[in-house]
Amino acid sequence: MFLKKMRRDIIIEGGLVGHLQHLYDNKDLTFGEMKQILRKASTGRLEKVSEKMDGMNLVFSYDLSQDTVKVTRGSDITAGGMDAAALAAKFAGRGSVEEAFTGAFRVLEGAIRALPAKVRQKVFGRTANRWYSMEIIYTKNPNVINYDSNNLVFHGWPVFKRDTSGEVQMSEDEVGGVDVLTQNIERMQKAVDATGWRVRGPSVVRMRFVQWHDVPRHGHSN
Repeated sequence: MFLKKMRRDIIIEGGLVGHLQHLYDNKDLTFGEMKQILRKASTGRLEKVSEKMDGMNLVFSYDLSQDTVKVTRGSDITAGGMDAAALAAKFAGRGSVEEAFTGAFRVLEGAIRALPAKVRQKVFGRTANRWYSMEIIYTKNPNVINYDSNNLVFHGWPVFKRDTSGEVQMSEDEVGGVDVLTQNIERMQKAVDATGWRVRGPSVVRMRFVQWHDVPRHGHSN
C-alpha cells in the first residue's frame, strides 16, 4: 500500500479583506481572554454580533471629484481602485462570477448616487479616502449556502483609510460611515428596485441567553 504525500497550501480568501480570522488566529489573545469571549457568547452578552454571509467580498468607495464608484479586490486600492470597465475586464470570461461583480457594481453605483452629495462626502471623503467592505450574494454563483435573492450586504468592518499619497491603513469606522449607509438603506433600495437586487446593512444578530434546561436532550428521560 502506498501513502500519498500530503501537501499544505495557504488559502488566500476574500480579496483585500482576506481570511476571516478565528480566535486562534489572534496570537496576542491569552487563554483567559478566550474564555471570557466564549463565556460571553454562550450567555448572549457579546456586542455587535453580525451574521457571516456566504458570498464574494468587494471593497468600495466613491470619488466625488470624479463622480464615480471605485472598487478593489487587492493592492490596486493604492492607485484609487477600479472603475466599472476595469472590474469587468478583471473577471471577463468567468461566467456567473463576471455577472455577479459587474451586476453588483451597477447596483452599488445606483444606490450610492441616490445619496445627497454631503452624505457621500461624509462617508467616503472627497477623493475616495475611506473604503468599506461588502458581500455580494448572487444566486447564480453560490458558494456553500444557496440564497434566493441577489444582495449587496454592507459590513461594519473593516474600514480602510487611503491618503493623498496612496498609503492605505486599516482603521476603525471613525466617521460612522457604515451607520450612515445603513440609515439610508431605504433611499438606496428605492433607487435600485428595478434591478431586482436588495441593498442591506450588516445582518445584526440578537443573541440570547439559553438556560441548560431549555436545550433539548435527545435520548434522555426525565
